[in-house]
Amino acid sequence: MKKEVLTVESCKKDLLHQLKLELIGRCVITMGMILFCGLLSLLLAVLGSTSGWSVTGWAFGAVWALPAAYLLFNLRHLLVYRKRINAKAFFVAEAKLNNMTELEIKRIGDWLRGVWHFDRIRYRYDRNVFYFSSYGRYVVPDRNFTWSDQFRMHDDGLKNYSSCGDDFYLLVYTEGSRKGKVAYAYPAKLFEWQGTEENA
Repeated sequence: MKKEVLTVESCKKDLLHQLKLELIGRCVITMGMILFCGLLSLLLAVLGSTSGWSVTGWAFGAVWALPAAYLLFNLRHLLVYRKRINAKAFFVAEAKLNNMTELEIKRIGDWLRGVWHFDRIRYRYDRNVFYFSSYGRYVVPDRNFTWSDQFRMHDDGLKNYSSCGDDFYLLVYTEGSRKGKVAYAYPAKLFEWQGTEENA
């Protein structure tokens, strides 16, 4: 099987894809907060007009303070991480896969079914976790190598294609709160790293 070349640019594409998914998730939360605050502001306005209780600008300001702070925090976070990605604040290291397991996530629907049927609470195996000889635990993202024409795959595909003892190229953060954590893991039997830690 012909290996695909892994470059600094392809690593950046993966990190930007991850950042885009984070942005979508944070936008959904922000829209929910704005909708909730809009309804709360409408309720305050109706209460203020139908009763003797006066609603001041401070009350509306307090309602909107939380979503505004959340939005500013997220904008700063996204800009900082984009700047770090463009500045190549990561490196690629080699490591062996020591172990694979699945992460248990309890779903609300499973809990309700368990209560309704007076049965035990059920768990659902939802995420794959890899353990490497260095850098430890790594939760495999839902989608991997989205830039690749040949080896784009979901987490289950990567798990099925991997076995203990395999060599991997690990994309590791060098700055911020994620410093020292693995962002992506590339199987050496599929990819060939073009470059060294110095030019990453």
